[in-house]
Amino acid sequence: MQHITTHQHLSQHETKMHTGWAVRDGIFGGLLAGIVFILAEMLAAWFATGNVWAPLQMIASVPLGIPPALISIQDAVISGGIFHLVYSALLGVFTAIIVAASAGIHQTRARIVTFAAAIGFLAWVVNFYIIAPLIGAPWFATQTNPLLQAIWHTVAYGMVLGWFLDAIPPRDDVEGRLKRRKT
Repeated sequence: MQHITTHQHLSQHETKMHTGWAVRDGIFGGLLAGIVFILAEMLAAWFATGNVWAPLQMIASVPLGIPPALISIQDAVISGGIFHLVYSALLGVFTAIIVAASAGIHQTRARIVTFAAAIGFLAWVVNFYIIAPLIGAPWFATQTNPLLQAIWHTVAYGMVLGWFLDAIPPRDDVEGRLKRRKT
């Protein structure tokens, strides 16, 4: 007889709990990963250029619609910080919804972390090389180190989010969490 996990056969009530988990923990995980990510970016910018605020100035350029060099530190911290954290939370929710809905992804810690890392990497590619040029912000692709960006988006955002989502599973997935702890 095949064992059916709670994720393979969900009642309507359990589905609502998973949706609630995905939204709540997607927000918290996305915020945590976003903070780790921006701190890594700011540290790298400080070492590379001496301008710790450069990442927030670049991020603020999206909602403000002006080049990063024209953005004050105050505007960068407020606009860039808010925009970055909101985006990080939304990406966290998107990732958590997919993790919660896919029995294949959330079976092991390695799958959750790998999937979230892939989302982080894809977010970098899509944002820097597709969306940024379309909105008139080519500096994301031209004024950043691609290798460093790939690493930060994959590790500092994606893997941190994945570890968070694994550490805080849906309430009815205690058995799955215990199995993942062994892998």
